[in-house]
Amino acid sequence: MIAAGMAQPGQSVPLDEVAFARAWAAARPAVEGFIATLVPRAAEAEDLLQNVAEVLLRKSAEYDGERSFTAWAIGVARYEVLGARRRHERSLLTFDSELVDRIAQASEELADDLALRREALLACLERVGGRSREALRLRYAEGRAAPEIAEALRMRAVAVRVMLMRTRAALEKCIATRLAPQETA
Repeated sequence: MIAAGMAQPGQSVPLDEVAFARAWAAARPAVEGFIATLVPRAAEAEDLLQNVAEVLLRKSAEYDGERSFTAWAIGVARYEVLGARRRHERSLLTFDSELVDRIAQASEELADDLALRREALLACLERVGGRSREALRLRYAEGRAAPEIAEALRMRAVAVRVMLMRTRAALEKCIATRLAPQETA
């Protein structure tokens, strides 16, 4: 919940530009995931994501600071997806409104968990260095395949695959450790 000032429950609290930018940056991955779940074409999904950002900015004065910004953003995305669906009813793949509502609800519920996982991943990535970090960057930031990574790092492709597998396993363990409830002694 983000508020620029004090408000009564249910009262709109306008967000200043910095608060809006921060809230959108935090909510964007969840909204993007929600849209990608329902819209198969990447270009159309990106257009819808931009539409959602514009609507949120335009309606930021209506934001209720008592509600999660991410939940609000997913609600706006839901209406944008339904609108696009109505415009493209002849498309081969469409979802009925009930399914869109159920996916929106699930996305809202998962948003906080995904944010925690992302924070844990970023913290764990700080611990990865050297060739492993460069291999991750080449694979996931640049989308390169193992043979290309192998050439860039002067390694064999099989060695790159093994290194990536071990690094992913180490990251998975690190994330699980960070997300595990703290045991009280």
